Amino acid sequence: MSHSGDRFTDIELENKRLPACCGYVTWKLLSLADAMKELQGLLEEINYFVKEAKKHCSYPNVHNLTKDESASIYIYTMEMSDDSCVYCILNQTLRAEDRSKVRPWFGYLKLLHSATSKLPKFKGNIWRGIDKDVTKSFKKGQKITWWSISSCSTSIDVISSFLSKSSSSTLFNIECLNGKSISSYTCYPNENEVILMPGTVFEVI
Repeated sequence: MSHSGDRFTDIELENKRLPACCGYVTWKLLSLADAMKELQGLLEEINYFVKEAKKHCSYPNVHNLTKDESASIYIYTMEMSDDSCVYCILNQTLRAEDRSKVRPWFGYLKLLHSATSKLPKFKGNIWRGIDKDVTKSFKKGQKITWWSISSCSTSIDVISSFLSKSSSSTLFNIECLNGKSISSYTCYPNENEVILMPGTVFEVI
């Protein structure tokens, strides 16, 4: 399985004012297979990847995640083709101004929310990066919202490995207050991944 690292470097630069999209929180909890049924038109071979996620996910586990909950994290980190990648299409949708586009994802987001709610909060410094110099896009004291799920790492070396060696790259050092460490549940446990859920607000310091 190839690995591009795009989860860690796909950063939204526009600080959009969008309605919060949290209707999935009260959605019915489904199995991963049922949650993905509405997405079959968006994700090629999704049934195959659901089976692979359930086959390789961490279960049983110390946080008492069900097999479907554990698999919901695993499938999020799976590298597929650009046209069939859960994190790629989901995060594009979460950033869209048309909030109705998120509706087909409610079943999956509910399952992922249920899974991450069982994990302890992570507090500490984490890293994220982009292959551009975007320092002028941020001002001290500015508050910004990232509407997508944001993958970060506790290791600066992990993020640096996905960036070009040019001086135009930008590293984000984030003082995290409410992240979720998912390294025990991903395809790539050595990446020390911490995710920030949709709608996380930051203050530039």
